[in-house]
Amino acid sequence: MSSIGLLNKERIKQVFDNDFNTPENDKTRAYFLSSTYCVSGQIFSKLVHIKGLNSKRPFPKGLDIPAVFRSKTAQNILLNEYEDCGKWPE
Repeated sequence: MSSIGLLNKERIKQVFDNDFNTPENDKTRAYFLSSTYCVSGQIFSKLVHIKGLNSKRPFPKGLDIPAVFRSKTAQNILLNEYEDCGKWPE
């Protein structure tokens, strides 16, 4: 295997578990254009937990970003009304 094949090619956290297979999983690829990396994709990938039918938080919520920026209202809704902390503490 070439040295490029040994590199970690994904900067965005994998949100699907190892059982999720697509024809692209075995492809070696290199990214040359900056448009292939998406900052918001990396951020939102950290706000979800996807593991098939055992997903604890399969989709981000619109209040996530305000909550990260310390909006007390957004935090209150996510933690006390939606009770997200009890479903997925991360």
